Amino acid sequence: EVLFDNEGAAVLYVARTPDMQGARAIAVTGGKYTLTNLEIGADYYLRVDDSEIVHFKTVGQFPRFIKIGGLLNVRDIGGVNIKQGIIYRGSELERAYNITEQGKDTFINELGIKTELDLRLETANIQTCSAGSEVRIAKLGYRPYNEVFEEQHRKGIVKIMEFLADENNYPVYINCMGGADRTGMIALYLRALAGEDDDTIHLDYEITGLSLYAACLRECSAPGFRNRHSPYYVEFLDELDKLAPGEGLRSSVPKFLMECGVSKETIEKIRKIIKE
Repeated sequence: EVLFDNEGAAVLYVARTPDMQGARAIAVTGGKYTLTNLEIGADYYLRVDDSEIVHFKTVGQFPRFIKIGGLLNVRDIGGVNIKQGIIYRGSELERAYNITEQGKDTFINELGIKTELDLRLETANIQTCSAGSEVRIAKLGYRPYNEVFEEQHRKGIVKIMEFLADENNYPVYINCMGGADRTGMIALYLRALAGEDDDTIHLDYEITGLSLYAACLRECSAPGFRNRHSPYYVEFLDELDKLAPGEGLRSSVPKFLMECGVSKETIEKIRKIIKE
């Protein structure tokens, strides 16, 4: 939270470099403003109007939560072995959760998202991104957990990985309905390809259970979000482990993807794009 003396209208400038190049200008009133969506472990510089420039550094603690008006369960996949600011995961932008006008501004102008990767199979009628016409949408339906081993979804992951191997699609927002299960599978593949350890990958999955999305599910489902989904996740991990017993996801995921038909070249292109 930024506190300043002027309680009237002012302009808050936020930049990543001390020369304030490329600073984001934010109109503020009331003597304080809460900054959101800052990268973790990053240096920032700010000033109010023509005041002295102030430097601060954010805590370098994974994960990086993202606030987009109207959406739930949004966070940056980056922050460990993956670059921040290139891959975001979260809920759908319409239907159950609806992006607000302020959220659209954050989506496009603050985060600079170029493409929405929509993993939903049930929304074939939605062909444009609800954040704005300038955001491309890729409709590549997928399924979670052990369904990924079915033939039609093995073919589907090839298209998804080829999409993620094209640097022109970044920054990308990956979503299904709640950004939990189908989206969680893709996040798991990417983290494994980036060389993250199993504990970090599992933590990313578990964090969804602490989100507002999970709270909404608990309200309408007696067993609760974590109890309902954890067995499916464990079964999925057991199947992956058969491909590289005891070697972890960094070994089993590439083998699984190549079994599905994803080429080594595609995998290396993805690694080159996403790795920190």
